[in-house]
Amino acid sequence: MSAIDDKTRLQYIRAAAQKISFFTQGKDRSSLAEDDMLQLALVRLVEITGAARAPSRLSPCRH
Repeated sequence: MSAIDDKTRLQYIRAAAQKISFFTQGKDRSSLAEDDMLQLALVRLVEITGAARAPSRLSPCRH
């Protein structure tokens, strides 16, 4: 597996966050409780953001 740079990781996080925002527009908690597909999609997108931001994978801070 090739290494992914920080900029690409941030792009993955941003894309997932945008999808979360889009999928949840006009929804409330009861909508989420009643829609298994929405639940699964949101969980997967959160997993993507978590994997993309894993501290062990980010480049060291350069201050």
